[in-house]
Amino acid sequence: MIPLKLSQALQGLFLSAQAGRLSPHTIQDYENTLITKFQPFREKDYLVEKINWCHIEECLAAQV
Repeated sequence: MIPLKLSQALQGLFLSAQAGRLSPHTIQDYENTLITKFQPFREKDYLVEKINWCHIEECLAAQV
C-alpha cells in the first residue's frame, strides 16, 4: 500500500465531491471546514495512517 498524505486525501475527497455532483456550496463548506479545522495537520502533511482520534479531538477542541 502506498502511503497517503493528508493533502492527497483531502484533494481526493474534494474531487470525489465534485464528481458526485454535490453543490458548489456544499463542496466549499467542506473545504472551508476541513482546511480550517485541520490546519496543523496540513502544515506538516501527516500520513493519514499516523493520524489518530486523539489528534482529531485536539484539532477540533482548538477551534473554539
